[in-house]
Amino acid sequence: MLDPRSALCSPLLSSHTRQVPLDIDRRKSAKAEDTNNGVDRPLQLVCIAAIVLPVVWACATQQGPTVAEQLTEWGSVSWGQLTDGKMNLHFQVAAALLFIERLCYTWVHTFSTNFMTFTKTAIGEPPENHTRKTRTKTHTKSAHDTTTKCKRR
Repeated sequence: MLDPRSALCSPLLSSHTRQVPLDIDRRKSAKAEDTNNGVDRPLQLVCIAAIVLPVVWACATQQGPTVAEQLTEWGSVSWGQLTDGKMNLHFQVAAALLFIERLCYTWVHTFSTNFMTFTKTAIGEPPENHTRKTRTKTHTKSAHDTTTKCKRR
């Protein structure tokens, strides 16, 4: 395998990818310094306790309605709404958005080369790239106009 920093590979790499080996080296050195392999057990325990303890406390101390009564009521109301045959607007919008999301995931996973081609089009680029290109095109156009005017004189 060729070293990305070698002279043979440098014409094949863009200026953005030339920085990747430096990032890989940085990560290797950071990983060598990490004795816990990225695991901070005390912090994990604090996060778990912050989630679990309030729930346990609420279940133990809530009296009217109790947690079990609330869950039973919510479950029966949800089941009733699910089986009544009516679909409200919120449900339809959520289902449509989830459907689009799943289609996008399937597209990216199954047809990844097609998706990569799409991301290089004007529609598929992130919005921040649109503003940069617009500025660059405007700047290039004005420089071209200046050059054209100079040639005419």
